[in-house]
Amino acid sequence: AHSTKRNSKISLEEQINQLFDKLPTDLDVWINLTNQFYADLFCGVFLTRWNRGLSFSPQTLTRISKRGLLLNLDIYYEGDDEE
Repeated sequence: AHSTKRNSKISLEEQINQLFDKLPTDLDVWINLTNQFYADLFCGVFLTRWNRGLSFSPQTLTRISKRGLLLNLDIYYEGDDEE
């Protein structure tokens, strides 16, 4: 398992791509692993303001899907409830 530290200076998409850049690029390796084991790309998203969104480019979504990974977003609101 690989992980990255929480970083609000770059987008989640950039963090995902940086992580993939450090991992094997051979898609056969990924498919063999994801056919044998449950695998997901788990991302904790921490929002300081409500009603915010995020998006991913087709290129990043392709990188995720070609590896047979489920994109799992766990979204947290850390803002003031009175805002």
